[in-house]
Amino acid sequence: MWVSEGAETQARRIASMVRRARDWITPILGMTPPFSLHVFSPTDWAAVAGVPGLTYGLPHTSDEGDRLIVGAQPARLFTATARDYLAHADRRTGEVLVGAYGDDLDMASLRTGTGSRQSK
Repeated sequence: MWVSEGAETQARRIASMVRRARDWITPILGMTPPFSLHVFSPTDWAAVAGVPGLTYGLPHTSDEGDRLIVGAQPARLFTATARDYLAHADRRTGEVLVGAYGDDLDMASLRTGTGSRQSK
């Protein structure tokens, strides 16, 4: 794992989330995706992002697919997109995603059934 200086605590949290996601997708793919995790601060992002000018923190892989590149702070675009998606997901899909990603995206409402889809 590669980590920007000062982002070690966030990197451990992100690594745990990535492990859960990889554990979830491995049986679906029939193999464990091989990659290393790279967690960067906003000051390091422009120099290391796999795509020039990419919005800070948007998770992506290197062109070779061997590096998962994420921001140390939450990616607003990813968070907003996930919340929009989850607002329309069925309960089981929501539970699976919360299980893979944890409550880091403020998805606790899915556990109690208060998301918009569940209340219909």
